[in-house]
Formats: sequence, structure tokens, C-alpha cells
Amino acid sequence: MRSYEKELQAAEERVAEDRQALESASTQWLRDKRDAAVSGRGLMAAVATGFTLGGLFRRQPRKPKGAGGGLLTLVAGLAAAAIKARYGDPWTATSNLLLHRGIARATARPRKNGNSYSVKG
Repeated sequence: MRSYEKELQAAEERVAEDRQALESASTQWLRDKRDAAVSGRGLMAAVATGFTLGGLFRRQPRKPKGAGGGLLTLVAGLAAAAIKARYGDPWTATSNLLLHRGIARATARPRKNGNSYSVKG
């Protein structure tokens, strides 16, 4: 064998030894990490991390674009508040409205001869 062949063979042996050492080191590292992950402490850390990330990245429901109100909602709210202040609850307001309408119709009926309206006093 020539000298460069001996050097080449020695280099190939060193590369093979280094590969074997790297493979055994990586196998040992993976075994250690696997053992740490399935230990009670590792499982608790994984659960805590999951809850933290889930809380941070949870989607919030979006409001529809039409919801939120505007001027019409404001006016309707003010009208409802005024009616409630005047009459109390909605049932009382409705009965008062219907009662006044019935009285207005009953008192403003035309006479049979059709000349004018009679008003009960």
C-alpha cells in the first residue's frame, strides 16, 4: 500500500468512529429527553404550556358589523326610557294608550244627522 492510501484509510476509520460516536450520543440524548418528557414533571410542564398557549391564542368571537347600534337605537332607547318614566312598566303604558284611544273614539262619534260631532263631557 502506498502512503496516501494508508492516510486515506486512517481518515476513513476516523470518520467512521466519529459517526458512530455521534450516533450513540444522539441516541443517548433522545433517550434522556424522552424519559424527561414522560416523567410526571415533564407531563405537568407540557400541560401548563398547553393551557398557556391555548389561553393566548384563543379566538374571540367577532361581533356582526350591524350590531352595536347607532342613532336609531339611541332614539329608541330614549323613547323607551321616557315611556317608562311616564307610565311605569310597558303593560301600563299599553293599557293607558288603548284606554285613551277608546275614550277618544267613543267621545268623537258623529251624530246621526251628520252635522257635527258630539262630545261627552
